[in-house]
This record gives sequence, structure tokens and C-alpha cells, in this order.
Amino acid sequence: MRVALAVLLLMTACAPAAQLPESAMPSAAPFKAGIAGFVPRHFPQSTPDDWSAFFNEVPRVAGAFGDYVAWDDQPDAKGIPQQVHTASKLTNSSGMTLVLAVGFDVESQEARTYFQDHGEAYWRAAVAVAQEFHPEYLGLGVEVNRYYERSPEGFEDYVVVYHEVYDDVKRVSPSTKVFPIFQLEYMRGAARLSGREHKAHWELLSRFKADLIGFTTYPFLEYRSVAEIPAGYYAEIAQHTDKPVAFTELGWPTASPHVQGGEGEQLAFLELFLNQTAALDVEFANWLFLHDGEFPNGELFNTIGLKTADGVPKQAYAAWKSLR
Repeated sequence: MRVALAVLLLMTACAPAAQLPESAMPSAAPFKAGIAGFVPRHFPQSTPDDWSAFFNEVPRVAGAFGDYVAWDDQPDAKGIPQQVHTASKLTNSSGMTLVLAVGFDVESQEARTYFQDHGEAYWRAAVAVAQEFHPEYLGLGVEVNRYYERSPEGFEDYVVVYHEVYDDVKRVSPSTKVFPIFQLEYMRGAARLSGREHKAHWELLSRFKADLIGFTTYPFLEYRSVAEIPAGYYAEIAQHTDKPVAFTELGWPTASPHVQGGEGEQLAFLELFLNQTAALDVEFANWLFLHDGEFPNGELFNTIGLKTADGVPKQAYAAWKSLR
């Protein structure tokens, strides 16, 4: 999973939002509410006790767990990234739904020829994951429209490999739902805080044979406060696809010099997300990180967790947990 985004250091902090009245928060969600990412307390300096507490707590908070890993990250003899084994053990022992994504370097300096050079190895890794674990959900690539922006030509090679992998995953694990994952703010032509301009590219959705469409969503890449997010922000998705959707990553930071933070603002985003997606066919939504942490070049993401780095629950923690 890639959380590092270039940040424009042009915005100043705003005053925190007032806490929403409890009655404003929907009491249930028609989708699986999960957690994405192995981020325990004090990450990345987590102790064995921190990791143990993480594995014990996640099943009490989440109905699904998202593990998004590069295809070549510490592969075993079968080409399966070691991290996938850990995610499988966690979900098998707890009854959570396993959401896997086999990713690749969307910012590669060799983007134009990436799948010419690595397409076969990527295919082997993804099919091995499906054959070994039979996950309910398998993403093939994470925020792949970022790759499109990097190299439209390389993206065409990825699309070819994607469909080859899709067919072979269905052969070895017919019940697995296979899908690409897009970055929603980039797709909308927004995301100024990414450090560059973007043009809307919804047309990419039609390029994929898929059982659903996955999105990561971080409206704070464009809007400094939850109040600025337009009505119908998420409803627009239905204008471009009739497939079910999933949000593999979502969140709002509680402290940032670039956007309006605070626990009340994070809770306000959760309320907006639940209300605006109520009319969509959402299969699952995974909040990015249980805890805050320190991520390389990821200032906007350091406080996106539902708990502080020391494990103190934020206001949105109880609301998200209630969806479990």
C-alpha cells in the first residue's frame, strides 16, 4: 500500500470543527466496515506487545481487513508476499473478511516498460495468491489511475495483463471477486495536495472486466474542510459505473497544517461518507489504519487513524466500531 504523496506546503491550519450531535451519525451501514493496513501502536517503532494488542483488537473493531502489498515484497517459494500469510491467519482466526490487493509500483521510473519487464512475474504472484488463499476479494493493482497518469502507454500493457490475471484467478478460485482499485480524487480531476494537476478520467472504468470497482478516497487532498465537500460527491460514482463499489481506503486526518483537522472533523467526514454512500451499492469500506503513525513523506496521513499512536480512541473510533 502506498500512502506517500507529495504535499504542497501552501495551506494554513483552520480551527477544529465542532463535534456532531450523536443523532446525526447513521446507526448502521449496509456494507462490511473494515480496517486497512498493519499499523499497531507506535508505528513504525511498534513493540511485540503493540503487535499483539493490534491482532487482538482489529477483529473487535472491523468486519473486514485490507492487506495491500506489492507483488514482489518478500515473496515465498510460490511467489506469494509473506505479508499475505499474516493477513490470512488474522482473518481466518477471527472470522473477518479478507480483502487482498496485489499491487505494483505505480510511480516506477520504468513505468513505460514495467509490465513488459514484470508482467509475467506479476501474473504468477497474483494467481498464486488466489490459488493458495481463495480470498473473497482480490484487487489487481492499487490506485492504478496514478499509473495511467505516469505512463498511458505502460497502462495499456497493465490492462492486458490485468485481464489475463482476471481469467486465471477465476479459473483457480471462481468465487473470488476480482477488481481494479482507483484513486477517486485523481479520477475526479481533483487532489491539488498531491502536488500536481489532474484531469478527470472516469472513462478508465470501462476498460476493465471486473466484479466490482474499488476506490481509495481522501477528499482532504482537494478540500480543506468537510463542509467544503460537495453534496453528491460520492453519488457521482453511479453516473460512471453500474457495478458494485468498494472503498479500500478512506479517512480524514485529525491534525494537519494543510487541512482542517480535529477529532470532530474526522467524525464529520465519517457521517458525510455514510450518508452520501447510502444510495450506492457498496460491498465494503476499509478505514485506513487503526492507529496514527509516522509514514515517509506522508504528513497528511500521520493522523488519519481511528486511535492515536499511543492507542487512545478518537471520536470516530466508537462510531466506526459500531458499524462492526
